[in-house]
Amino acid sequence: MRILRVLFRQLLSPPATNRFPTTYAPKSVKDFLARAATDGSLVTPPVPVPPRFRGKIAYDREKCIG
Repeated sequence: MRILRVLFRQLLSPPATNRFPTTYAPKSVKDFLARAATDGSLVTPPVPVPPRFRGKIAYDREKCIG
């Protein structure tokens, strides 16, 4: 029964995704980029990354051994 509780909670909660760079998909990406270059309010800002976030991998070629 616990799974049903989780299922209903997820069905009723809003999505957790950030709609970046726009809220809805534009019909023409080229036209959207041209308009966004002049009007910055069209672009949805990305979610700020919390300090000490460990999700992004960075490679250091000097430290690589293989």
